[in-house]
Amino acid sequence: MIFHRPHALFALLLALAPWLALIPPPRRTIPRVLFAPLAFLSTRRARKQRARRNILQAALLTVMIVALALLWSDPQLASSNELERKRPTTSGKTSLDKLNIIVVDAGERSNSNDPTLAECLRMALATNASAENVALVSYLEFATTNLSLERYNLVIVAELSSPNAKDLETLRRYLAREDGAVILWHGSDVDAQAWREAISKLTNIQLECLALKLDDDSTTNAKRLPRQETNAEKLFKDAFPDFEGARLDAPPLTRATVCYGDAYVVLRDAERQIPIFSQITPRLYWFAASTDRRCGALLAMPAFQALVENVALFPARYDAELQKKAGKRVDLQTYIWALLAVATLGYAVLVPNRDRRRAQTPKRSRQATNTRTS
Repeated sequence: MIFHRPHALFALLLALAPWLALIPPPRRTIPRVLFAPLAFLSTRRARKQRARRNILQAALLTVMIVALALLWSDPQLASSNELERKRPTTSGKTSLDKLNIIVVDAGERSNSNDPTLAECLRMALATNASAENVALVSYLEFATTNLSLERYNLVIVAELSSPNAKDLETLRRYLAREDGAVILWHGSDVDAQAWREAISKLTNIQLECLALKLDDDSTTNAKRLPRQETNAEKLFKDAFPDFEGARLDAPPLTRATVCYGDAYVVLRDAERQIPIFSQITPRLYWFAASTDRRCGALLAMPAFQALVENVALFPARYDAELQKKAGKRVDLQTYIWALLAVATLGYAVLVPNRDRRRAQTPKRSRQATNTRTS
């Protein structure tokens, strides 16, 4: 929740004032009256009713004060990434042929016959998109030249083991734009500690990055995620026509560098419950596994091309879903005004009845005194 006038929250301290009136005054010694008028003596039931009425009155006043203070502070529902979510990412471009994608090849070729991760990603994306929409550049070109990223809707940084200050500055400038998303697709050699510090500087979000050997059950079990499914996971599954049959949640991996903590899970390994694809912010994503043979057989899975396409399209789909929900969102101030109206109405009904009873008390006492005299 975001408060546009947070200084107004100090007015919430006034909510304690109605309850101070319920504190009983200090007892004073008064002379005893042997024959007190019975009309002024209240029964135990009447005292309980009066106490309940006073508590209800204090509660209604507290609700009214809290509602007024919240309205003054101008609240707005928001999550930790709401400021990022307000900005559109890819302008509703939810198909590959409408996206301009650049893949940065930061990996080292282990075998001259094997393609790098970046080359595999480009081939998978260029199948359903025109070759002009998917560009492949080397890390040297990305790091040493003033490469213009403005025309690209998606930047995929493949196999960058450890970012330097210039890399972070380039990504920061790109994320400061009005649109565009970045996917950090990691390889077999990852400096998890360096990336944890880099993400903290880039987004002010504290995360944990951990390189795991997935055949070591003791290691993976210690980092299990909660079983409940996130909204991002549901969106990813619903967008894929045959998610269960394709077994995207059971990739053949032996190594992965996972990102967990304040990141949202988009795709997790169903058996080990570790995040494979994570959302750090709606503009920044993390994919934990490479096509390197040392990391498993991800390239050999039948649905590899579909996996790459859905990962690349997810930022745009997620943004479209957020915009659809934002149109249906009810303003929080509407509920606060309704609460204030109900509390005011209840207080208006309660207080006149109490004053009416007080006004009738002397008349009743006089009638009782006249009856005893006669």
